[in-house]
Amino acid sequence: MDFAEFLLNRIPNTPLALPKIIQKFISYFCSLSMAKGVCSLDVGFIDGSEELLNRAVKSQKFEKFDYGAKGNVLEYGQIRVPTYLFWSKDDILADTQDIRDTILASMNATVQGSFQLPHYSHIDFIFAANATDDIYRPIIAEIRKNLRLRNNRI
Repeated sequence: MDFAEFLLNRIPNTPLALPKIIQKFISYFCSLSMAKGVCSLDVGFIDGSEELLNRAVKSQKFEKFDYGAKGNVLEYGQIRVPTYLFWSKDDILADTQDIRDTILASMNATVQGSFQLPHYSHIDFIFAANATDDIYRPIIAEIRKNLRLRNNRI
Protein backbone atom coordinates (compact mmCIF):
# COMPACT_ATOMS: atom_id res chain seq x y z
CA MET A 1 0.00 0.00 0.00
CA ASP A 2 1.38 3.42 -0.92
CA PHE A 3 1.12 6.73 0.92
CA ALA A 4 -1.62 8.02 -1.39
CA GLU A 5 -3.89 5.12 -0.40
CA PHE A 6 -3.15 5.89 3.24
CA LEU A 7 -4.20 9.51 2.79
CA LEU A 8 -7.29 8.53 0.86
CA ASN A 9 -8.51 6.68 3.97
CA ARG A 10 -8.41 3.21 2.43
CA ILE A 11 -7.20 1.69 5.67
CA PRO A 12 -9.02 1.54 9.03
CA ASN A 13 -6.75 4.10 10.74
CA THR A 14 -7.46 7.40 9.04
CA PRO A 15 -4.79 10.11 9.33
CA LEU A 16 -6.95 12.00 11.83
CA ALA A 17 -7.02 8.94 14.10
CA LEU A 18 -3.23 8.88 14.31
CA PRO A 19 -1.42 10.41 17.28
CA LYS A 20 -0.53 14.10 16.79
CA ILE A 21 3.21 13.32 16.77
CA ILE A 22 2.73 10.94 13.81
CA GLN A 23 0.63 13.56 12.00
CA LYS A 24 3.40 16.14 12.55
CA PHE A 25 6.01 13.68 11.27
CA ILE A 26 4.00 12.96 8.10
CA SER A 27 3.54 16.69 7.52
CA TYR A 28 7.26 17.35 8.03
CA PHE A 29 8.35 14.37 5.92
CA CYS A 30 6.12 15.42 3.02
CA SER A 31 7.56 18.94 3.11
CA LEU A 32 11.04 17.58 2.28
CA SER A 33 12.03 17.71 -1.38
CA MET A 34 13.35 14.13 -1.26
CA ALA A 35 9.87 12.91 -0.22
CA LYS A 36 8.04 14.49 -3.15
CA GLY A 37 7.74 11.21 -5.07
CA VAL A 38 6.49 9.33 -2.02
CA CYS A 39 3.96 11.92 -0.89
CA SER A 40 2.64 13.23 -4.19
CA LEU A 41 -0.70 11.87 -5.23
CA ASP A 42 -0.44 10.88 -8.87
CA VAL A 43 -4.14 11.34 -9.44
CA GLY A 44 -5.41 13.38 -12.39
CA PHE A 45 -7.16 16.06 -10.33
CA ILE A 46 -3.98 17.04 -8.52
CA ASP A 47 -1.60 17.18 -11.50
CA GLY A 48 -2.91 20.53 -12.71
CA SER A 49 -2.75 22.29 -9.37
CA GLU A 50 0.70 21.07 -8.32
CA GLU A 51 2.40 23.89 -10.23
CA LEU A 52 0.02 26.44 -8.67
CA LEU A 53 0.72 25.03 -5.20
CA ASN A 54 4.49 25.13 -5.74
CA ARG A 55 4.24 28.76 -6.92
CA ALA A 56 2.04 29.62 -3.93
CA VAL A 57 4.42 28.02 -1.44
CA LYS A 58 7.42 29.84 -2.92
CA SER A 59 5.67 33.22 -3.00
CA GLN A 60 3.63 32.56 0.19
CA LYS A 61 0.57 33.80 -1.70
CA PHE A 62 -2.66 32.04 -2.64
CA GLU A 63 -4.28 34.60 -4.87
CA LYS A 64 -6.01 35.41 -8.12
CA PHE A 65 -3.99 36.39 -11.19
CA ASP A 66 -1.92 39.56 -10.75
CA TYR A 67 -2.53 41.94 -13.68
CA GLY A 68 -0.21 44.63 -12.29
CA ALA A 69 -1.38 47.76 -10.45
CA LYS A 70 -3.45 49.29 -13.29
CA GLY A 71 -4.87 45.96 -14.43
CA ASN A 72 -5.75 44.94 -10.87
CA VAL A 73 -7.71 48.18 -10.36
CA LEU A 74 -9.68 47.46 -13.54
CA GLU A 75 -10.18 43.77 -12.74
CA TYR A 76 -10.58 43.77 -8.94
CA GLY A 77 -11.17 47.41 -8.03
CA GLN A 78 -7.98 47.55 -5.98
CA ILE A 79 -4.22 47.56 -6.54
CA ARG A 80 -3.48 44.31 -4.71
CA VAL A 81 -4.76 40.92 -5.78
CA PRO A 82 -7.52 39.66 -3.44
CA THR A 83 -6.73 36.45 -1.58
CA TYR A 84 -9.10 33.85 -0.14
CA LEU A 85 -8.02 30.93 2.01
CA PHE A 86 -10.09 27.88 2.94
CA TRP A 87 -8.36 25.81 5.61
CA SER A 88 -8.90 23.40 8.50
CA LYS A 89 -7.18 22.72 11.78
CA ASP A 90 -7.70 19.01 11.07
CA ASP A 91 -5.67 19.03 7.82
CA ILE A 92 -2.50 17.13 8.76
CA LEU A 93 -0.66 18.38 5.67
CA ALA A 94 -1.32 22.06 6.44
CA ASP A 95 -0.44 22.80 10.06
CA THR A 96 -2.73 25.31 11.82
CA GLN A 97 0.21 27.20 13.29
CA ASP A 98 1.77 27.53 9.82
CA ILE A 99 -1.49 28.84 8.39
CA ARG A 100 -2.07 31.30 11.21
CA ASP A 101 1.51 32.44 11.87
CA THR A 102 3.01 32.22 8.39
CA ILE A 103 0.43 32.37 5.62
CA LEU A 104 -2.22 34.62 7.17
CA ALA A 105 0.29 36.85 8.97
CA SER A 106 2.40 37.46 5.86
CA MET A 107 -0.63 38.01 3.62
CA ASN A 108 -2.76 40.03 6.04
CA ALA A 109 -3.04 43.07 3.76
CA THR A 110 -4.40 41.08 0.81
CA VAL A 111 -6.58 38.48 2.56
CA GLN A 112 -10.19 39.16 1.59
CA GLY A 113 -11.45 36.05 3.32
CA SER A 114 -10.13 33.31 5.59
CA PHE A 115 -12.55 30.45 6.00
CA GLN A 116 -11.78 27.78 8.61
CA LEU A 117 -13.68 24.57 7.98
CA PRO A 118 -13.96 22.30 11.02
CA HIS A 119 -13.13 18.61 10.66
CA TYR A 120 -11.82 18.77 7.08
CA SER A 121 -8.84 16.62 6.15
CA HIS A 122 -6.66 17.50 3.18
CA ILE A 123 -8.62 15.17 0.89
CA ASP A 124 -11.98 16.47 2.17
CA PHE A 125 -11.39 19.76 0.37
CA ILE A 126 -11.98 17.81 -2.84
CA PHE A 127 -14.01 14.71 -1.92
CA ALA A 128 -16.15 15.72 1.08
CA ALA A 129 -19.87 15.14 0.62
CA ASN A 130 -20.57 18.67 1.87
CA ALA A 131 -17.70 20.38 0.00
CA THR A 132 -20.25 21.91 -2.38
CA ASP A 133 -21.92 23.85 0.44
CA ASP A 134 -18.79 24.48 2.50
CA ILE A 135 -16.34 25.44 -0.25
CA TYR A 136 -17.63 25.63 -3.81
CA ARG A 137 -20.78 27.70 -3.24
CA PRO A 138 -18.92 30.30 -1.13
CA ILE A 139 -16.24 30.55 -3.85
CA ILE A 140 -18.90 30.99 -6.54
CA ALA A 141 -20.68 33.59 -4.37
CA GLU A 142 -17.41 35.56 -4.08
CA ILE A 143 -16.87 35.37 -7.84
CA ARG A 144 -20.42 36.62 -8.48
CA LYS A 145 -19.98 39.42 -5.93
CA ASN A 146 -16.70 40.48 -7.56
CA LEU A 147 -18.30 40.41 -11.02
CA ARG A 148 -21.21 42.58 -9.81
CA LEU A 149 -18.78 45.08 -8.28
CA ARG A 150 -16.71 45.12 -11.45
CA ASN A 151 -19.75 45.57 -13.70
CA ASN A 152 -20.97 48.45 -11.53
CA ARG A 153 -17.65 50.25 -12.08
CA ILE A 154 -17.74 49.88 -15.86
